[in-house]
Formats: sequence, structure tokens, C-alpha cells
Amino acid sequence: YLEQTIEWDRRDHKLEPKEGWYLALSLQEGGLGGVFRFFRAMPEARGYLSFGEEKRVTLAAKVKAGTLLSFNPDKESPILARFFSGGSSMRWFSTRRLSPLLEVPRTGSPPPLPTAPELQHVDGETVPIGGKGLLEVSVELRWNVWGDLVLAVFSDSGMVTWEAFGEAPNAFDYFYTSVGLGIRYRTPLGPIRVDFAVRLPVGKPQRLNPTGKLDPRIIDYDKS
Repeated sequence: YLEQTIEWDRRDHKLEPKEGWYLALSLQEGGLGGVFRFFRAMPEARGYLSFGEEKRVTLAAKVKAGTLLSFNPDKESPILARFFSGGSSMRWFSTRRLSPLLEVPRTGSPPPLPTAPELQHVDGETVPIGGKGLLEVSVELRWNVWGDLVLAVFSDSGMVTWEAFGEAPNAFDYFYTSVGLGIRYRTPLGPIRVDFAVRLPVGKPQRLNPTGKLDPRIIDYDKS
């Protein structure tokens, strides 16, 4: 595939900005003799505003979106080009766990019975497989309390859809929001962050088996 990234950075500091804004656009085109033919676009915008004595209070906001269009007859897409969220981009979710999920047998589960595999129950787990649509919105208020110590309150919202952005039915049923508190300590290499988040009870459970590849033998999978 080919990839292009365009950035316009007007922040006053790259590691810990207090004023300014940042715009970026990432494009990918796949199909140069490979199996998949696709086009992916991912724009992003960030803004920062500080006020108060010595600009100790900073309001930061971020919006990021993405869509992946597949031109294969079966609409399949490479998993490396799909979108994942979670971790620092969507706090409360573990890294890459905000994603459509697929049920698979748990590692070490016994193989299916050769005579009647449909009668055997196998423990399973959910594996994130990524999606073709992404939306992330984050707002954070930071307060430089004393010296290098900074406290923060934040709200993160986001979703990853199996279909391309704009094509997913009832997409905002899977749009989640979390709120939380954070502690920052400045170092010469950048701030060390510790965040605590709670997800609000809004939105349906994450989509399982969006590809339709359900193994009826699998039970007791993790739905979190």
C-alpha cells in the first residue's frame, strides 16, 4: 500500500502544549499487486487554550475520525489497516479493546470431537478484529497545581464500527463515553500520566461476530 500524512502543527510545545492547534490527515491506498484493494482516510484535529495565573489551567480537545473503503468483491479488508481504539485514546477500555469482537476457542481448549463436534462445549474468548469506521472525541481540563504536578479531569467518547464510517446501521448505539481523573508529573522526557476512568452506562454491548463466523460450540466467553 501507499501512505501519505499531512500535518499542520501550530502548537507551542509538542510534548505538553498549552496554546495552539494541530491538524492532520492520513491517507492509505492498497492494492499494488496484493490481495486487498482499499482506501483509508483518517483526519484529526486538536486544540489547546490556557488561561489563569501563569496559564496554569489548560483546556485540550481532540476529534479523530476514520473510514476504510474496501473494493474487494467480498468487502474484506486487511486487519493491519483496520481501526482499533482503547488505552490512551479511549480511556477505560484496554488497549485496542474498543473494536468489533470475534469469538474464538480459548487457548488450550480440547479439539472438537470427530463424531459430534456440535455437541461439545468449548470455552471461548473474544478477540478484537478491528473495524472500518472510527470516531473519537476527547476533552481534558488540566490544572498545574504545584511545580511539576498537574491534575486533570477528562471525558472520552468513541466508537469503532465494522462497516465503513457512515455505512454502519445504528452506529451510535455503540458510541461509548467515559469520564475520569488524571495525575501528570512533568519530566525532561515528557509528562508521566496516570488516569482513572469510569464508563457511563450508555450504549449497547460491543458487537460480537460481526463477520457472521459464529462457532456454536463456544460458551462462557468474555463479553466485557
